[in-house]
This record gives sequence, structure tokens and C-alpha cells, in this order.
Amino acid sequence: NVDKLNLSSNEAAASLEETAAALEEITSNIRNNTESIAKMSSISSNVTSSAKDGEVLANKTTVAMDEINVQVNLVNEAISVIDNIAFQTNILSLNAAVEAATAGEAGKGFAVVAQEVRNLASRSAEAAKDIKNIVERATVKANEGKQIASNMIEGYKELNINISQTMDLISDIQNSSKEQLLGI
Repeated sequence: NVDKLNLSSNEAAASLEETAAALEEITSNIRNNTESIAKMSSISSNVTSSAKDGEVLANKTTVAMDEINVQVNLVNEAISVIDNIAFQTNILSLNAAVEAATAGEAGKGFAVVAQEVRNLASRSAEAAKDIKNIVERATVKANEGKQIASNMIEGYKELNINISQTMDLISDIQNSSKEQLLGI
């Protein structure tokens, strides 16, 4: 009977040692998991901060694009003035050419001047047209940039929501791990 009791005690002791070793391993794993979760939480916080910085920059880009559009509108107004001046100058040169023709031989020199003024008016109108085309292309690009920035803002907002949800999950897991560690 003593042998049976001795054998049972030895088996119980061995089983208890195995349980203690397993418990130590579980405790170590939980501790490691808790540390890893804390690191993940820190990294997630950094990502959140970076995403918010990106959103701020995208907002600033949108504001800058709006300011560019204001300046483009001012340039377009100036181009309209130049166009109008070129048109009026062209009409004046035509009137001067008519007056030169009416004056006959005495108006010949004036006719040359009228033709040169007409040429300048034509070149001014052409340059204004070229500038207007450049400004229109710049406006299209600025609007494309604004749309890209708006898309970035939406992407950053979605990213922040996802990160926040991930951080909530990490926090829940971290709390569970701490409770498990305390329970062991």
C-alpha cells in the first residue's frame, strides 16, 4: 500500500511539475503577447499621427489650389483687358489707314504707321490668346491637383477611422492579456 501511495505521490508530483512548467510557459507567452500588443499600440499611435499630418497637408494643398484659382481669375481678367485693347487698337489702325488713303500721297507715311500699329495689335491679341490657353491648362491642372488632394483627405479620414478601430481592438486585447496575467 505504501508503494502505491508512493507511486501515486510521485506521479502527482510529476504531473504537478508538468502543470507548473506549462503554466510558466503560458505566463511567459501572455507576458510576451502583452509587450507585443503595447508595441503595436505605440506603432498605431505613430501611424495615426502621420495620417493626421497627411490630412492636414492635403487640406493645405486644397487651400493653395483655391488661392491659385483666385490668381488665375485675376490673370484672365487682365487678359480680357489686353484683348480689348488689342481689338480697339486694331480698329484705330483701320481708321488711320482709311484716313491715310483719303489723304492720298501726303498720307503714305501715315499708312505705314497704321499698318505697323495693326500688326502690333494682331500680335498682342495672339499673345493674349496664347497666355489664355496656358492659363486654362494651368487651371485644369490646379483643379486636378485639388481633386487629388480631396481624394487624399477622404483616404486619410478612412485610414484614421480604421486605425482607431484597430487601436480599440489592440486595447481590448491588451486588457484581456493583463487580466489573464493577473489571473495566473
